[in-house]
Amino acid sequence: MYVDLMKGVRRVQSVHLIVILIVSEILCAQFNLFIAAYPAEVPVGNLRFFPAFFSALTVPVIYQIMVELRVTRWTATLAACLFILGNA
Repeated sequence: MYVDLMKGVRRVQSVHLIVILIVSEILCAQFNLFIAAYPAEVPVGNLRFFPAFFSALTVPVIYQIMVELRVTRWTATLAACLFILGNA
């Protein structure tokens, strides 16, 4: 019984992570709008790749930390979404 319950919890958590990753990728994809403001010699894509990549990886880490703190799934999702929508 407990094993079946844990399989269901893991399945729901993975669905939440997939939704959060999709939303973060959509929001991160909009940084291409700023590339046109720089001259052609500046490798803007290379300069912005690592911050965007590690920022996108931070979202599931925040979600997992919240899950490890034993808050509800909705609270963990809210914490990850707040990081996505932050303006820093």
